[in-house]
Amino acid sequence: MKNTVRTFQMAKEKGEKLTMLTAYDYSTARLMEEAGINAILVGDSLGNTMLGYEDTISVTVEDMIHHGAAVARGTSDTMVVIDMPFMSYQTGTRDALINAGRLMKEGRAGAVKLEGGASVCPQIKAITEADVDFINEMMTKYSKYDHSHSDEAPVPLPSIDEFKNDVKTIHNWYTEFKSRLKKYDKK
Repeated sequence: MKNTVRTFQMAKEKGEKLTMLTAYDYSTARLMEEAGINAILVGDSLGNTMLGYEDTISVTVEDMIHHGAAVARGTSDTMVVIDMPFMSYQTGTRDALINAGRLMKEGRAGAVKLEGGASVCPQIKAITEADVDFINEMMTKYSKYDHSHSDEAPVPLPSIDEFKNDVKTIHNWYTEFKSRLKKYDKK
């Protein structure tokens, strides 16, 4: 079963325990997937452990996308959570929204992680309002056809009516999303 934000919420409601480990590459992600790990965190600690940086402050969104996408290619059911690196969200809601979107789209994240207290609540609210879970559902639904692993059973294409409905739903969401983005431009 594909691990998603929703399946995590259901497990929490049932009191079920979940597993999460950290990985930065395809091969490690494959091993974790085979072991049945529920989620993999692609942490900004990759700066120290994989890239040789002296700190995690040097890690960029592009670094996180590169490693997140490699991890995502190694999984099919495990949820990939990608850290939002330093200064990718602290500068405001617009930057948080754009960078979270990039981590989801380009890095193939099922969720993003950011740190901070009350000062980052507006960013969390903006990301949540952007229906990241909706985007993930659509990406998962349709990426199975382009990026499936060779060991997976073929997945049938949706009917033309289902496809048309999804396109309309995505278009409506995108129109509403652009209006929210304009709201954050004014702040």
